[in-house]
Amino acid sequence: MKEFITIGKISENCKSLIIYCGDYTSDDTTECTFTIINNKISSFDNDFSYQSEEQIFKPNSKALIELSNNIKSCGMELSANSIYNAYNLLIHKKDSFAQRWIIVDSEGGAIQNEELKYNGMCYFRRIVEKNEDIIEESICVKML
Repeated sequence: MKEFITIGKISENCKSLIIYCGDYTSDDTTECTFTIINNKISSFDNDFSYQSEEQIFKPNSKALIELSNNIKSCGMELSANSIYNAYNLLIHKKDSFAQRWIIVDSEGGAIQNEELKYNGMCYFRRIVEKNEDIIEESICVKML
């Protein structure tokens, strides 16, 4: 199985009512996509790659600190702990430690931006693939 995450930010002046997570052609979002295989996280967008000796997704892991630093180059400010909280929320579907992350309804990586309510916010998308078929996909947005 392969796991993919996309971390993005919706522009503050976005005019789109639908946000397509993973759409690199959109001017409405800035995003970075990563693949995670065998404790190695690699970027599709640049040469970032980090092999971790420890579990990647645990609070303030070295891998998440490196990931947090990497997305800063794309203009996104999320702490390692915030990234962990988003991931954890999408895995467990519980929000007790989500730090303002909320799961949003999505279909095929698209979320509804009704009344432009997500403008200026970050999103986190997780996809799990098996035999090149998507078996799980979910998205959360960090509310301000």
